[in-house]
Amino acid sequence: MHIRYYRNDSCEGCPHFGKCHRSKRGFREIAVNQKFLCHRRQSLDNIVSDEGVLLRVNRSIKVEGAFGVLKQDYSFRRFMFRGKRNIEMQFFLLAFAFDIQKLCNRIHNQRVLLELFPTSAAA
Repeated sequence: MHIRYYRNDSCEGCPHFGKCHRSKRGFREIAVNQKFLCHRRQSLDNIVSDEGVLLRVNRSIKVEGAFGVLKQDYSFRRFMFRGKRNIEMQFFLLAFAFDIQKLCNRIHNQRVLLELFPTSAAA
């Protein structure tokens, strides 16, 4: 593993004692995964690149449209169940049905592997 651990000896007398952590041991310990940080830097580089900006613009249009379709076309206004697990399952099924319907429409219209909107520069 590429994990480094940082720990101080004591937090006594620190003006931020009790605010930055809730450890009962009296000190704070931080684990930093170097491999994760490397992936995070690479992800940020991808996001801020010219291509990444264009892809994010295109994606934001698609995501907003999906919620609109669920509300308007599927008449989905509220969850039928209570509890996080039940709501996650209901939303998963709804999203799955939406994706299957979208795929079927694309196959029928011979638009498989094509973007909904052409990727263009953000204004």
